[in-house]
Amino acid sequence: MVLITGGAFQGKTAFAKERFSLRDGDFADGGSCPLNGFHEKAALNGLHLLVKRMLKAGMTEKQIEESVLNGLSDGNCRIVLIDEIGCGVVPLEKEDRAWRECVGRLCCKLAELADTVLLLQCGLPAMLKGKLPGGDAK
Repeated sequence: MVLITGGAFQGKTAFAKERFSLRDGDFADGGSCPLNGFHEKAALNGLHLLVKRMLKAGMTEKQIEESVLNGLSDGNCRIVLIDEIGCGVVPLEKEDRAWRECVGRLCCKLAELADTVLLLQCGLPAMLKGKLPGGDAK
């Protein structure tokens, strides 16, 4: 699995499309895909949004982790894009803090399991773990 993280609007989607020859239709959208259907696509864009929706649906953090990990191991999804939401101002609302913490812990777990982890900032990829098939991140 390849995990691509970074701030919002930093070029993660464009990088994944170019590097892995993906089209818009190859991505599950974490903001609107079925809660248990993201794994049918080659890539998941917006895991942080999927987690927010799962929490709002009443799932526990453990259930979310199991659902995501099972989906990644059983499905076609091999590329996960997630916005870094842990850096910055701590949210005032309890639910938003819980979401941020859940996303952070899940991202740590995914990074541990991933073959490759990339951080994208200003459109520039920085390799945090592993290597990309076919060479470096450029």
